[in-house]
Amino acid sequence: METDSSYHKWDSSEQVELTIQGASSAPGRGGKALCLSNSTQGKAIAILYVLLAICIAVVTALIVVNCGKLSQGLAEAQLDRDTIRRDSKRNLSDHQDYLELKMSKEFNVFNSRLLNVSKELAGVRLGIEEIQADHVKDPSHLQDAIEIKNLTHSMSKELAEVRRDHDRLQQVLSRVQAELQNLKEFTCMKCPPDWQRFEKSCYFFSTSAKSWQYAKQFCTNEGSHLVIVNTEEEQRFLSNHITEPHVYWLGLSDSAEEGEWRWLDGSPLSVRFWGPGEPNDVGQEGEDCGSLRFDGKWNDAICSVTEHWICERQC
Repeated sequence: METDSSYHKWDSSEQVELTIQGASSAPGRGGKALCLSNSTQGKAIAILYVLLAICIAVVTALIVVNCGKLSQGLAEAQLDRDTIRRDSKRNLSDHQDYLELKMSKEFNVFNSRLLNVSKELAGVRLGIEEIQADHVKDPSHLQDAIEIKNLTHSMSKELAEVRRDHDRLQQVLSRVQAELQNLKEFTCMKCPPDWQRFEKSCYFFSTSAKSWQYAKQFCTNEGSHLVIVNTEEEQRFLSNHITEPHVYWLGLSDSAEEGEWRWLDGSPLSVRFWGPGEPNDVGQEGEDCGSLRFDGKWNDAICSVTEHWICERQC
């Protein structure tokens, strides 16, 4: 009995030890599994952040590239619009000149026809007077007088018709000229970008300085010319749009004949705003080109020096 009791005690203690060891080892395995799960999750999150950063970088690069292309496209569109507008104005001016020339030719043809009929009628009337005078002397000319009278009546009707055509053509010509003028004024509602509008003209004030000849060619390339000042109001407008200390070239020169200042279109000065003692033509090269100072006064200067400039063109 005692042997069985000790045997059972030994067995129970061993089971307890095994149970304790098993219990102590089980949490260890569970802890290792838990730690492994947390490490894998952290790596996955890090990879996701890296992928997200790459996606953001790619999208940003695409946006920058597209913005550059968009800016270039807008610049090209702006240039195309300015070119189309300049070409349209030139075409409109050419079309106007063509219509005026054509209408003038037709008008001259009608005037010539009217003049010829009037001369013929005057000749017939003179013939009638001669026949009537002969008829008094010789009654046999009576039939000739009747025929000429009928002819005169027919030509008078033709002359009246020609005069009506002449009046109608004059009305059409006046109407076409008025419509062309309205169309021209309509296109002047807005000047191109960087151009200033005053009355029926557009003005460009340069931001760089070049020689008078360069400025002249620049304006020509833009479908304009160096500014021509015709009124005090225009002079005031220009003076209000220039800044100190800049000087601006005018379309004014006496290079053809010293002291004979003329605008680029060949017209003489209708107004003068020379500064005190100007023009004075100092220096060995001479001062043959006109300029507008920031104080609103004109000055003669050497054409090869670099100044700002003002272009002008009709709307």
